[in-house]
Amino acid sequence: MQYIVLDLEWNQPYSKERAVRLASGRPLMSEIIQIGAVRVDGDKQIRDHFLSAVAPRFYRELHYKVRQLTGLSGRQLKKGPSLREAAEALRAWCGEDFAFVTWSNMDIPILLENLQLHGLDSSWVGAWYDLQQIFNAQTGSGSGQKSLSFALEQLQLPMDAPFHDALNDAYATARICQKLDIERGIREYYTRSFLPENQLHQDALGHQMSAYMTFSGPATREQLMREPSARLLFCPVCGRELEPESCEQTSEDASNVWTACPEHGRFLFKVRLKSMKRSQWCVAVAAYTEEEALKPDAPPPPKKRRRRRRSRGGKRGRGRGAKKVERAAEKAAERAVSPEGES
Repeated sequence: MQYIVLDLEWNQPYSKERAVRLASGRPLMSEIIQIGAVRVDGDKQIRDHFLSAVAPRFYRELHYKVRQLTGLSGRQLKKGPSLREAAEALRAWCGEDFAFVTWSNMDIPILLENLQLHGLDSSWVGAWYDLQQIFNAQTGSGSGQKSLSFALEQLQLPMDAPFHDALNDAYATARICQKLDIERGIREYYTRSFLPENQLHQDALGHQMSAYMTFSGPATREQLMREPSARLLFCPVCGRELEPESCEQTSEDASNVWTACPEHGRFLFKVRLKSMKRSQWCVAVAAYTEEEALKPDAPPPPKKRRRRRRSRGGKRGRGRGAKKVERAAEKAAERAVSPEGES
């Protein structure tokens, strides 16, 4: 496998109020203006590079902070290719059998968002990994965000070229790749855990699970959707990897997948994408035998009638607060009817 180390630079609106709205209703906060990439082979050798400016379509005036960081100008970008042209060139340059590597968990979601906004195909954007997470794990640097300059300094790698240039930053990330065990980092990027057999239980519909597992790591929703390992299904009995027979999408983040083991028969897998803390996601999979899956659903339990609590005042709606209001009103009425001058 080869690794495509990707870095993007993007422009931003001056305010959310002036931002273009996506189909979801969210504001577009990042429009790509430069794409840089470096090819690293399986021996961790740098083999090639890619650089393209991108002419902005929505935010043609560069934000002053973006101008300061990148040194780019609107005049330069105006002459560049469109996102369609730049994305097609990147896709052709990447080739086949590759995984993206980035220095953050932002670049690929922004790439996908921009491709979708322009009505472009994004199916070629496959698995991707945040090298910062691998760096933190293999250097004992904790779990917080680290800058490229911090990582280069820690690994004693000089950096003469300026940061915030897409190709320079991609080269810096590729050099960090060379210092890390990238293959081990990717193998350990996700954890797969199974619920012990004695803890398996019936679901809310009364169907007994044969297996329950989660697949989790430092991932966004988009990352898990494109991670090949997250889609692997195993026979709950013998552990054999199974091929899907049919798949029914039940919601945006859920699907039911039928598959069969040659030795142990058919199984239904209910696959769910679940949100975890700190904007991370996991895949949860519940497996059922064909017999359990086709059983009628259990009737829902009867709803318990909630007892209405009585207020402290002894009558509903007449607690201490209500009594104070009543006493104050009575005193005000007495003062209003007392003779003038009477104390």
